[in-house]
Amino acid sequence: MNCQVCNKREARIQVTELIVAESQPDSAAVPEQAATQRSLCMECATAGQLPVSVVKKAPLDIWKLLQQTAEKHRRDTQVECPDCGMTLGEFRAKGRLGCPRDYEIFREHLDPLLKRIHNAGGHVGRLPDVVPEEDPSEGLALPSSLEASQPAPVEPPQKPKPSPRAKLSSELEAAIASEDYERAAELRDRLSELDS
Repeated sequence: MNCQVCNKREARIQVTELIVAESQPDSAAVPEQAATQRSLCMECATAGQLPVSVVKKAPLDIWKLLQQTAEKHRRDTQVECPDCGMTLGEFRAKGRLGCPRDYEIFREHLDPLLKRIHNAGGHVGRLPDVVPEEDPSEGLALPSSLEASQPAPVEPPQKPKPSPRAKLSSELEAAIASEDYERAAELRDRLSELDS
């Protein structure tokens, strides 16, 4: 893509400009924003006094960075649990820990992972953010906002008994699966009697 200013050189810089529309003074609405993008070459960007920083890395610098990253990775994967013998590399491959002590051994690697997965650093539970009122004679009590809203215990619904037709159908399927064709023919006949 060519530069949008000079139309000669290759564009290497993307500039995004945010334009905020002024709102009416009596309006409480959020001001509208529009974004425009321009592609510029280095010469036009510096001529337009845009802050341009060029970072040139020598191959030797990149090689050192790769070596440091590889060394850190080697050190991290060699951490081993003394109880179960699991290494960090094995945990990353399996996705499961081997024993309870692994939580302590791999803590510095697990904390960021758990925070990313759960969006929290600790368990908060399912209750709302209400401080429970405590009665020293009764121990811990429910928050007052929850006491009135506790539903009465409900008995689980009874499973309806299968109809004779459903029972015969399931027996027929079982007979076919076990290749008991005589029994299957008998059950088929009984089903056709029910249907008529």
